[in-house]
Amino acid sequence: MSYKIVIDSCGELTEELKQDMHFESVPLEIFVDDYHIVDDETFDQAEFLKRVAASPNCLHIFDSKSASVGETLVGMKIQEYEEAGLSFEEVVEKVESFIAEKNTSFVLETLETLRKNGRLSNIKAFVANTLNIKPVMAGSPEGTIYQLGQARGITKAVDKMIKDLVSKTANPREKIFAISHCNCPERAKAAVDKIKQMAEFKKIIVVETAGISSLYANDGGIIMVV
Repeated sequence: MSYKIVIDSCGELTEELKQDMHFESVPLEIFVDDYHIVDDETFDQAEFLKRVAASPNCLHIFDSKSASVGETLVGMKIQEYEEAGLSFEEVVEKVESFIAEKNTSFVLETLETLRKNGRLSNIKAFVANTLNIKPVMAGSPEGTIYQLGQARGITKAVDKMIKDLVSKTANPREKIFAISHCNCPERAKAAVDKIKQMAEFKKIIVVETAGISSLYANDGGIIMVV
């Protein structure tokens, strides 16, 4: 049986494993101020350590506690504060507060991917698919997934998700409502129309899911963050 083991560059490979065709290293990227480093065979450890020692700045990594377009909103919020001229520390503080306050929900047409990766039991997946029950899932403040509710049919489930998100959103005119969808543009468009009927948001953005999000959302899935 052929197989491939993919490890990001946080996991160093021995010279023997580097020659093993079953192993593949995916390079991460590092920025030290304006200096861009690709963590592959071109990585110069001595030069990297020299630049880190000389830099007065630190590197901050945000945990979005979300996924898909939720990460997009975090990026947009960083840009908003950077453009406003806030200090590095202020940007970090305000963006972390934004992450803690935002809400992420999603409804999937099929639960197969969640079942396959162990996030849903076989019984729950079977019953839900058989009865056409669509769970409304949400992200917790810690970034874990839990079931918020359910409805018979995806249209009703999406409606329930929208109603819940709008009810949780204070000062919607100051917020961006973000939607990502996997191969269901009409469903996303209908959702936008319903959202506009319920509240006036600063902006509503709609994007298509990229590779990783498409894997989890699967055909027909829709994700909302505000």
